[in-house]
Amino acid sequence: DGSFPLENKMLAAYYFDGMPNRIFRFRMYEFDIFDGTDSKIPKSGFDGDFQPLVRTKLYTLNPALETQLRAISTEPELWPDAVREHMKKETKGSRNVKDSDFFVELPGCDILWSRQPDIERHSYLTEDELEISSHGIGDNKSHDEDVDQRSYHACMINPNGTIVDSQSLLPGIKLRIQDELSLIIGNTAGHAFKNSTVLYINDRGYNSVTNDFVYGNQRGVPYKMNKVSMFVSRASVCEEEAHTQRQILNETLSWTLGEKYRTSEEYIHLMEQIGGTTTRFNK
Repeated sequence: DGSFPLENKMLAAYYFDGMPNRIFRFRMYEFDIFDGTDSKIPKSGFDGDFQPLVRTKLYTLNPALETQLRAISTEPELWPDAVREHMKKETKGSRNVKDSDFFVELPGCDILWSRQPDIERHSYLTEDELEISSHGIGDNKSHDEDVDQRSYHACMINPNGTIVDSQSLLPGIKLRIQDELSLIIGNTAGHAFKNSTVLYINDRGYNSVTNDFVYGNQRGVPYKMNKVSMFVSRASVCEEEAHTQRQILNETLSWTLGEKYRTSEEYIHLMEQIGGTTTRFNK
């Protein structure tokens, strides 16, 4: 019937330089409880404290769906309904269409999440962030009793990475990718906002034949993503259905969400401060 359960799924888009109209990657993530019975997982691939609890599967989008989402790239609050409507339209009158016709799993790219980090693979964490990891879930070690500090850490299912086709960086070349992630929630040292959420992504890619470095940080410094907004479902008295709206959580970084959250002058000034090789393309 074209219905699409979103309870355990997340749709994500990646872009640089505060330009959501220039998305370079779409992903759909599916989360499930991990029971530890998968025989494909190496038994000696993780530090002893790293005990997987949740598995994340990664999917790409089929071209037609991706094209439709790109058309509304600056309005992510519309994406869930757009996905449902697209699937409903494509499955109408057909019993042979499956979810896999819209989302293609990336084999070998599963991510396992733990409450405790792998000391070697999450070596980018600071002492303060490691201290948060040593607390129990919901423990409050901050001087501010209103702040709840938590952290979750992830590794790829294969400690040696996995081989994938390079679809955009080096067409025709296979890459070996490795990735670790850490989600830090709470008021940690160096964070400017209480109840801040920071996601570290230590994503690297290597030429699978030569082992040459292709992307990522060669010094082991992960990408740092601050939570800038959240989506809430609201309905007025006159409305039968709730509508998803974006709520800004970090005004300082709201300019990264697109043109309607900044002026042209503000954008040019901020990008000149940041610098980088892509700055000249954004004016």
